[in-house]
Amino acid sequence: KHKSAKVNYVSPYPSILLCERGTLSAYDEIIVPDVIMTCPPKFGYLKRNAWMVEQSDMIIFYVPHHATGAARVIKIATRSKKEYINLAKDFEL
Repeated sequence: KHKSAKVNYVSPYPSILLCERGTLSAYDEIIVPDVIMTCPPKFGYLKRNAWMVEQSDMIIFYVPHHATGAARVIKIATRSKKEYINLAKDFEL
């Protein structure tokens, strides 16, 4: 419906592109943020998620409970004063 909308894959690790070649054709663009190139691999997802918040005007989450890395990203979005929607209606920070 929205001609300007894209489906992008933002990789948390540079090497993941080698593993998922078959599924990556479904995306309009594949992005590997520079910030993850300098962090230890175990922090790749957190750095990638924080980078996505910084790059976004609005974020849509589905975070049903606090015990996820995505819940941390909602806190980042809140501190950054970014507009967001959490599709899991019962979740509150």
